Amino acid sequence: MRKLAIGLAIIILLALLSACSVSPYRVACWTELSSAAPVVLSPEYFVQEVEAMITAIDKHYAHRTLKGITATGLRDLFLPRVREAKDMDELNPILLEMFAYLRNGHANVFTMAMEFGVPIWGTWAEGHLVITRVEEPSLKEAGLARGWVVQQVNGVPALDWLMERSRYVSASTPQASLSGSVDRAFLRYEFEPEIRTYTFVAPSGSVLKKEVLLTTPSQNMRGVIRHPIERRAFGDIGYIAINTMTDGIVARFDRALGDMLNKTALIVDLRFNRGGSSVSGDQMMKRLVQVPTRIWGGRVAHPHPALNYAGNVVVLVGPHTFSAAESFAFDLFDSGRVTVIGMPTAGCSGGGPMLFRTRKGIFFRLPVRGRDISASGLPMEGVGLQPHIHVEPTLLDIVNGEDPVLEEALQYLKARKP
Repeated sequence: MRKLAIGLAIIILLALLSACSVSPYRVACWTELSSAAPVVLSPEYFVQEVEAMITAIDKHYAHRTLKGITATGLRDLFLPRVREAKDMDELNPILLEMFAYLRNGHANVFTMAMEFGVPIWGTWAEGHLVITRVEEPSLKEAGLARGWVVQQVNGVPALDWLMERSRYVSASTPQASLSGSVDRAFLRYEFEPEIRTYTFVAPSGSVLKKEVLLTTPSQNMRGVIRHPIERRAFGDIGYIAINTMTDGIVARFDRALGDMLNKTALIVDLRFNRGGSSVSGDQMMKRLVQVPTRIWGGRVAHPHPALNYAGNVVVLVGPHTFSAAESFAFDLFDSGRVTVIGMPTAGCSGGGPMLFRTRKGIFFRLPVRGRDISASGLPMEGVGLQPHIHVEPTLLDIVNGEDPVLEEALQYLKARKP
């Protein structure tokens, strides 16, 4: 089972970035990561490996000044703990914390400390960790369902537990850190106990306290399985959810958009898109503008000569809109031809992530290009894209299975019918 989990994790990593990069120590490619075994080091190498990472951060991490990161600060904070670590189970959490300390969604260490969990998913709404889906049979039989609130985790108030959990989350903004912690509410690293105790509260007020066994490899329960492209029609309003920037997404988008050309308005949903290739966003941008349009990086998107949508467009975004999806959202926002509805994005467009490898085989990633700036001068790192119309689901929305962001978009477009 562990080998399967590792293999699936590697597939996810490969989808994040396909290019090779040069580290200060050797060439490291994502294809090399695909054949890497879990790193197991003896304690005698711990300090030199972490020191090598700190040296690379000091030399190559493009946001170190922006984030107030110094090599001396990293050494003072983390090396004393590294010296005390007795095995990989003690080293791995230190590495995760060190990279989370960099406060960037693309600054990651791939320790192969696998995650395991239980098939339950949640979201953050009105100051509560709220269940959105339950697939664990024993908990379903106990009555746990969408709309229940997690009141405590291991006897700790849920918000306090999430704030503590954020020490492992690489994120560029506080909202992205909270969102990442929520995503891990029912996951554990292999160096953590298998059993976690939750206190759930039903919408009716009834309380369920339950010990939950977290043993399913996380790659086997990635949440709601979403197709790369989802399309729907609401009368004369079209809807296309773009859920990734990989998997040949431009060709898939072209097929979906071709079916929507007769619609008077279009909704483009990026709320569940965690990125991939920014080139895909550049290409899709051409299908949605009618004049040459400036995009980030000082470039220009020219209208596609054959496939182009000229009607009203609304774009939906949220805290999971990340990386290449986020730069695409910024470009659409700056074009002046769309209305953006939802919640702020993750605040991390990319910054030129490069893969490194230490001499003993620990892979890690750092942005090396710097802070991306949108065509209109908006920072794309550390500040998420703020939508034109802010809409956030409530507890009642979640209990009733409603989507107020989509509903706001439909009402907005209906009010502007030609």
